[in-house]
Amino acid sequence: MKQRKLLFAFALLLSIPSLALAAGALKMRQNQAALAQHNLSAQELSGLIAAQNHLSKTLPLWGQGGDCDAGPLLNPVLALEDSSYPAQAPPWWAEMDWPWEGPPGRRGTSVSWLEHPERVPTGDFSIFQEIQACGRWDSGSSGAYQDYLDSGAQDPALSAPIPMLIPLQYLAKSYLAAGLRGDVDMVQTLEGVRHLAALCHDGEELISTLIALTLLNFERQAYERAVALELLDPESWQPVSEQDYELAKATLFATMHVYEGRGPEGGLDQLQANPRARFGQCGALQHAIARVGADEAILGAAHPWPGEPDHRAHHAELREVLAQSACRLPQLRASDAHPEWFTQEHADQLFYSEEKAPWILRLPYWQHAESEGTRHMTPEPLDQVYRERLSQFP
Repeated sequence: MKQRKLLFAFALLLSIPSLALAAGALKMRQNQAALAQHNLSAQELSGLIAAQNHLSKTLPLWGQGGDCDAGPLLNPVLALEDSSYPAQAPPWWAEMDWPWEGPPGRRGTSVSWLEHPERVPTGDFSIFQEIQACGRWDSGSSGAYQDYLDSGAQDPALSAPIPMLIPLQYLAKSYLAAGLRGDVDMVQTLEGVRHLAALCHDGEELISTLIALTLLNFERQAYERAVALELLDPESWQPVSEQDYELAKATLFATMHVYEGRGPEGGLDQLQANPRARFGQCGALQHAIARVGADEAILGAAHPWPGEPDHRAHHAELREVLAQSACRLPQLRASDAHPEWFTQEHADQLFYSEEKAPWILRLPYWQHAESEGTRHMTPEPLDQVYRERLSQFP
């Protein structure tokens, strides 16, 4: 009897891993089915391509300025976002406090720079005149970012620091407010902010594309305020409409979904085949390739277990797109060439707040079964409003 109990206990012990893997596989399939429901449909992809074609004509983000690089002008005034490399020449608009964000002690309230331009700090705006001659911006050609790239830091692209662009929003608001006050010609301020937006889009990172859209939105808001105050002839300027601004946001996030494999089959090929699909392409590619490194390091995508999602073909397609792309993205290219930079320790720190990943997420199938394990590797579902805009466009 005792021997039989021992044999039963031993058999039960041996079955636990199999049962755990079977449970993980079942939960993985349920999780993958739920994620698939958020994939873009063929109709939404058609709308996305139509939106890209439309935005290529309505967004003023190309053909601005000459052939010179704005890097020598902009790079020295920008720090890296993690403060590891400070700005070489900190500008007034990045260093001072911004009381116009709200009354003292209550930052972020409804007090608006549009309604109270007199509260907005002012200073030297000559940088807007200096960058007018430049039609591109290589953020790694000088400044703090070049110092970081030259240091040979072995940071995965998903967590590598990039230039801190948020202060450019402060600069744009200050310049537009100067126009609303009458200190600077209003059309001149609108032109300057629009040109800065075009240069930001040329910065290629996802965040720089978002900043470019934000600056165009500021430009439109200032235009509408100036017209309402009778400071500007409505016919003297044509801003990007609010409808196109919202369409651009939908287009950018939908493009990211396609690059990340969340579109219909052949969706990435269709986007790549469209010569007018220029808006946000580098940012979407950067974001997708950065996720590939995490996918392979954390979810074992380079060597999937039988039955696990096999993204190797999609990853190879993305890398082929990167190889043929004109996007600079230096740290992304370096990181993708060195997958060993993304260590498990680094993954734990990045995704689990410096704690170790739960042991069960190191098991096959469970890595794909738990939302905690995949939430950083899969894009958020595309906002329903964005999906409706694309499915109904044009």
